[in-house]
Amino acid sequence: MRTSLTPRVHPEFEGFWEGCRLGELRIQQCSDCREVRFPPQPLCPACRSSKRDWVAVEGTGTVYTYSINTGEGAAGAHLPGEHGFPYAVAVIELDSGPRMYSDFDTDDLQNLKIGARVSVVFEDIGGGIIGPNFVLTDPT
Repeated sequence: MRTSLTPRVHPEFEGFWEGCRLGELRIQQCSDCREVRFPPQPLCPACRSSKRDWVAVEGTGTVYTYSINTGEGAAGAHLPGEHGFPYAVAVIELDSGPRMYSDFDTDDLQNLKIGARVSVVFEDIGGGIIGPNFVLTDPT
């Protein structure tokens, strides 16, 4: 069960969302020094160049850290509409370098752990937007 809120698509992220529509996980890469980064930024943090491209990456990685929201207390009180609780939000360290976050289906919570292997899948996250979600690839 996907629980995320529908994102607002900012122009700086257009290459990312276009890739999602095509089933590709795309991140920014500096055209000068080749440093990869996520989230996108107007200047490369490594060399300060403003030249950048969107590159497709494999979409595999490991869980760097995570948090489980049970819906109790202040964390659940401010979410609009109905959300499925509990759910987890994790920071994924991509094999290609940068980190990004993802939520996890409730079926995966008992197997979610730091260091778990994950891979990207794409799904409709509301408002006609296709977005990435990570799933466990080796739930042991």
